[in-house]
This record gives sequence, structure tokens and C-alpha cells, in this order.
Amino acid sequence: MPWHGSKEIVRWRLIKDYLGRFGPGMVLSVVGRAGAGKTTFVRQLVERTGFPFGWIPLRQISSNAITFLQILEQKCEAIWPGIKVEEDVSAPDLETLVRSRVDQLLDLLHLGAGNPGILIFDNWEVVKERDLRRELLGVWLQRMPEFAMTVIISRKDPEGVGLPRIQASGRLIRLKEEDILFDMEETDNFLRLRFSLPEAEIRRIFALTKGWPAVLSLLAREEGPKLQKGWGTKEVGQFLQEEIWNDLSPSQRRALVYLALLEPFREKDLAQALTDELREEAEALRGEYPFFFEKTG
Repeated sequence: MPWHGSKEIVRWRLIKDYLGRFGPGMVLSVVGRAGAGKTTFVRQLVERTGFPFGWIPLRQISSNAITFLQILEQKCEAIWPGIKVEEDVSAPDLETLVRSRVDQLLDLLHLGAGNPGILIFDNWEVVKERDLRRELLGVWLQRMPEFAMTVIISRKDPEGVGLPRIQASGRLIRLKEEDILFDMEETDNFLRLRFSLPEAEIRRIFALTKGWPAVLSLLAREEGPKLQKGWGTKEVGQFLQEEIWNDLSPSQRRALVYLALLEPFREKDLAQALTDELREEAEALRGEYPFFFEKTG
């Protein structure tokens, strides 16, 4: 779900910094919470490279390794025409089959004179430990041809795919959440596209939201008639459930419910009502999502 509503801020600050650095043979890792602007920035960046690219949305496809492999092959065939992987009917098991086909795909790419192209793995955080897809990406990154580029978008640091080795070779670019959140100027531009606010109010909003694009969109939605066009209430609820609530642990959810129930009461009442464990979770939630707890702070 896009966070930008009707008007999108082009991330020129980041694009200028990374467009020249992200070239053939490079791997870009972009890590941040939901709604931090990861996918929007990556899309803007790859569109400006002028190279063909293929997007693999892991949250939207089956976790089956065969499905992952088929989509990987389809994207590669679209980016590098002429590449066609033959099915290995002699493979004794699933793991051998998918490893064999990834190796064959990479062999074909290395043998062909390939043009630059980009593969984007979005929502990599859904790939768990011991997932065969993690091993397949590790093989891809290890043997990736010099004309290919790879982007990994994730809410957590991608582990088990060999990024330290790639970093040691000088082929890795890392962007963390603090790198991709809006700065003060971008926050100003984002808000002024929607309604007029005094500079002091924009500074207050920036201090409160820390430039988190999704939260700025929710704030803009609350302005109602002042907003030219944006999310509807249903979309806001869907975002909160799918992108934030679903990622909370059971103890974080309990703490959040307690915070909501105790919101009308004084701070000391809140402290007395929470167990030590829930109090720690509540404080962690407040620190991570200060915008949502302005009234309870």
C-alpha cells in the first residue's frame, strides 16, 4: 500500500547520493520499518538507472521454493532475453532440483553477453531461518554476474545470504531506516503539497514523527477537508493492521491493548496497572511509535 497519497515526494537527496554508486555488480540492502519509504525510494532509484528491472514481491507470493524459483527465472528471462532454464527431471528431491536450476540459470547468464539489469527482492523479512529461499538468494548473490544488480528490501537485516562477504569485496551498499526517513526539508515539502502550515508547526511535526512517511500520511489524513486527496479511513485501518499490528509480538499486542484501555487515566495509574514485562513492552512501543502515543505520554 502506498503511503504517499495523491502526491509523491521524489527522493532527490537519496537518488543523487546513490544513483552513481549503484551500478553493475552491486548489491543494495534497504532496511526499515513498515511505511519508512523503502519501496518508494527503490522504485524511484531503479527507474532512473535506465536499466530493465524485475520486482519479486515476496509478501504477495507463495513461500514455496518452486514458486520463488519460477518467478526468479521469469524475471531473469524478461531482463535478459534468450535465457531459458531447462527443467531437470532427474533431480532426486526438491532441494536438489531448485539448487540445480539456480546454478543453471547463473551459468546461462555468465555465458551470455548480458546487458545491465536489476533484480529486486521486496519484503525479504518474510523469509525465515532455514527457508530454502534464503539459500537460493545466497547462491544468487555469490555467483551474480558482473552486469547484474540486486536490491534487497526488508524490515530486518537480511541474514544468512552472505552480505558480509559481499561488503568485504566492496560491492554492498547498505541503507538503514535513519538514512531513508524524510529529513526536515522533505517533511516540509510533503506537508506543503497537502495544506499550508506555519514553519513552527512543521518543525513540531518533524520532531514528533522523525520523518516517518507513513505516519505523516496518517497525520495528513486526520486533517480531513484540508487534504486535497489521500487515504480513506478503511485504508488507514488496513495499513495499521497489515503493516504494524501483524508484526507485533503477543506481549507487544497485550501492552498496546493496555495502553489503549488506560489512555484516559493518569500516568501513575498506567504504571501501576502494567506488569514489569508489559511496562517494558509499552515503553519500547512508545519509543518506536511516538506519534501514536502522544496522548498517553
